[in-house]
Amino acid sequence: MAEQKQDIKMQTIDEILREQGFCPNAKQLEQLGEYSRLLLFYNEQFNLTAITDETEIIYKHYVDSLAGMELVRLGDRIMDIGSGAGFPSLPLKIFLPENEFVLLDSLNKRIGFLNEVVRQLELTGVIAFHSRIEEAAARVEHRERYDCVVARAVAPLRTLVEYALPFLKIGGRLIAYKGDKVEEELDEAKNALSKLRGKVTQIKKYTLMNTYSRHIIIVEKTAKTPAVYPRGQNKPKKAPL
Repeated sequence: MAEQKQDIKMQTIDEILREQGFCPNAKQLEQLGEYSRLLLFYNEQFNLTAITDETEIIYKHYVDSLAGMELVRLGDRIMDIGSGAGFPSLPLKIFLPENEFVLLDSLNKRIGFLNEVVRQLELTGVIAFHSRIEEAAARVEHRERYDCVVARAVAPLRTLVEYALPFLKIGGRLIAYKGDKVEEELDEAKNALSKLRGKVTQIKKYTLMNTYSRHIIIVEKTAKTPAVYPRGQNKPKKAPL
């Protein structure tokens, strides 16, 4: 019975993803099915997501995460800041197995969950580590070392660019998953973009479940980030640029 239930779940994942234009193979479906199981199993213990309906998980976590896949280049080294339960990075990793992903979160219990998912799904080229964003961005092994930073439900854009751009190489891209208040966020982020040497190059708009308006903002890093950023003492959030 358990195997039958799992087959039904994978069939649902397959149908929804194909309806949204993605073409998962058998291994990817198995990995996403196991991811759903782990997410629901550990959710009460780790408070990973408010979304517990399996169909909503597929749309609001998997489809939403994969909406950024076309914006990632083969071979990009990718940092996911504020990774939480692994979105968008782990669905992207499942579909982009050759890309290297580094997952960063400030809560150690979430890192434990992410490591368990990586182990159970037998993913390679994935590292999850515990750190505050500001501290990680100051380390030589992370500063300006990445082709791409992804971020979902982390902070308003003017704060997010201060967090993300120090990790990027010149020419690297921030892929910021956002809701429907894009114009307001872009307007508020003008000063931060100028100081952090970032330029908005693309905005992708899409809808989830025919209801939820979503956007992905692409910010390209145009020059070296000044050494003073990101500021410590939680200033990017408390006193955004």
